Amino acid sequence: MQTHVVYIWKQAPLLRLLPGFIAGILLYWTAHTGITTAVRIAGIGFTACLLYIWLPAQRKYFFRWLMGIGVYALLVASGIIVAFNRDNLNYKDHYMRFQEQHALLVVVIADYPVERPQSYKALVQVKQITIGNRSIETAGKFLLYLRKDSLSARISYGDKLLLHANLQAIAGSSNPGGFDYQRYCRFNGIIHQCFAGPGNWHLLPGKERSGLQMVLHTIQETVLSVLRRHIRGDPEQGLAEALLLGYKDDLDKDLLQLYANTGIVHIIAISGMHLGLIYWILYQLVRPLRRTKKLSWLAPLCILAGLWLFALLTGAGPSILRSAIMFSCIVIGRSLSRRSVIYNSLAAAAFLLLCWQPAWLWDAGFQLSFTAVLSILVFAKPVYSCWYIKNKWADYIWKMLSVTLAAQVLTTPVSIYHFHQFPVYFLLANLLAIPLSTLVIFLEILLCLLSPLPGLAAAAGFITEWLIQRMNKVAEAVARLPFAVWDGLQISFMQTILLYGFIAAIAGWLLARIRQAVWVAMLFVLLFVLLRDYSFSESRSNRLLIVYNMPGQTGIDFIIGRKCVAIGDRLHAVAQRSRIFFRVKVTDSLPAFSRNGSCFQFYGRRLIVLDSLSGLPALPAAVETDLIILTHNTKHSLYELSAAFRCRHFVADGSNQRSRVKKWEKQALGAGLDCYYVGDKGAFVKNFN
Repeated sequence: MQTHVVYIWKQAPLLRLLPGFIAGILLYWTAHTGITTAVRIAGIGFTACLLYIWLPAQRKYFFRWLMGIGVYALLVASGIIVAFNRDNLNYKDHYMRFQEQHALLVVVIADYPVERPQSYKALVQVKQITIGNRSIETAGKFLLYLRKDSLSARISYGDKLLLHANLQAIAGSSNPGGFDYQRYCRFNGIIHQCFAGPGNWHLLPGKERSGLQMVLHTIQETVLSVLRRHIRGDPEQGLAEALLLGYKDDLDKDLLQLYANTGIVHIIAISGMHLGLIYWILYQLVRPLRRTKKLSWLAPLCILAGLWLFALLTGAGPSILRSAIMFSCIVIGRSLSRRSVIYNSLAAAAFLLLCWQPAWLWDAGFQLSFTAVLSILVFAKPVYSCWYIKNKWADYIWKMLSVTLAAQVLTTPVSIYHFHQFPVYFLLANLLAIPLSTLVIFLEILLCLLSPLPGLAAAAGFITEWLIQRMNKVAEAVARLPFAVWDGLQISFMQTILLYGFIAAIAGWLLARIRQAVWVAMLFVLLFVLLRDYSFSESRSNRLLIVYNMPGQTGIDFIIGRKCVAIGDRLHAVAQRSRIFFRVKVTDSLPAFSRNGSCFQFYGRRLIVLDSLSGLPALPAAVETDLIILTHNTKHSLYELSAAFRCRHFVADGSNQRSRVKKWEKQALGAGLDCYYVGDKGAFVKNFN
């Protein structure tokens, strides 16, 4: 095994160089380093390389580390430069440089609009900004929300709009421990959103469309129509669309959560398993071409075209692009009679994807895709070798299970970091679900091919639907097993790094026979335990009041230590994520907490929670109150409430209508009161420490 490790290290140079490039990207996004710093680092790299080149031949071996420093410095500088250039906020013609309050924008709908309950959401590209009598050609993109009416319903991809509306900065994570939508958009070059009514925009003549995108959309719509016509059940239909095309708009959320809880959600994400099946089908189809010498050169081209068409058709996400690049390396290597080193192909895929979109480094799909493949490459064979089975079918099952076990080794830390849970029976679920999902994908492809033949297509659709139902039953059965999900897990970024250090050290000990690695592994475990103990001690000192930002609902948590009393929707996903973040569990009572109707006492503070049915107290004197929480459009004005309760601080939660909140904010401004609206400012968090 030690020889194998040395072989990999020598034969996969890109694997050795990749960390330097990643370090450059991290420096740009975390330390905000610019081109000037990159040039300085590059200068250090060139100097080190030149010094090594000028050294006498007999001294080069001793000073070979100079070349290593030089190359890595150049890679770090390259990472900074690539990240800087791919960040569209650095463009000289970005609309942010010319934006004014009353500017007119000419924008183009850059993708197919998505229908929402009250509006249409679209990504738009800014083409021109007009300030007074001056028009400026610009670049950049933002999210546009058009209120529903007869005209907005006709808006489509490529339309040009004249927009007169104020852009708003996209808010960050509005709840503690919640998904940071602002950072997600920022990584995609989007920092603004715009809400436009009928009088704020006009449709302009002409369209700007990409022919390739239109072709891909047409193919996708054709495939979706075939699936919807022959697969009748809504849950089965949504899952079929996600399995084949990665189209998740119709996917049932409860079903998605069920698959996540059982550890088989990866079969829904379009990845190497799907592309592997496409590769096998294409490889079989081009066999006649490979047998003919004059046409043999067409075979790899057809395979490559088919692979990339499928990758683009399914949305070109990080995992599918990684698979496409790796399979492309295999195809090209075979056509040139060269055997590619799989580790080198994996590193090449990472290099190319990060050059295209450096921010994918933070994408959970990107991380899981590469860690899964690397984990399988490193650990699948050693795991499989642990148990020799003579029976052919039992050996095949063990081989499949060993691959699943191997994949979990490196994906578990990042999975817990992002999703805070671990599916206990993932082996059992994958043993049943992977063969079923592979068969379903194959039948869906067959269904699309047979769509001109109604009878055969109907039969294929019926079988596909039946298999999807069986797959759902498997997930439900596994989820009902006791202790099926170990949830509520919370680890920090540093703890995740320590887990990977531990795994690497243990692998070095078991696979490469490095005895000293045991002590390194124990050191990583010790640091992990110390960090975890510190985080628990921090959570035990919590004394918090949280009013969550839940649109249309009320959610309030009173937190002491690792316990909380919940008011409103106790099971809402927003509140659950926050409780995981603070390491707390819901209880019915707390030592420094009491309730009397709508009045709460929390650490010596009086708080009132009012809804639409709450009345004012019939008391001779005003009640001294520290905070009033307004919910469900309570009918009272702030003037009445401040007089009745002698309170100057008000919080309006997400269950209130915005029009009612606007009135309260106006009243607060006139009376010198403080009114906090969670819908605009995010969750209200009060620390009583």
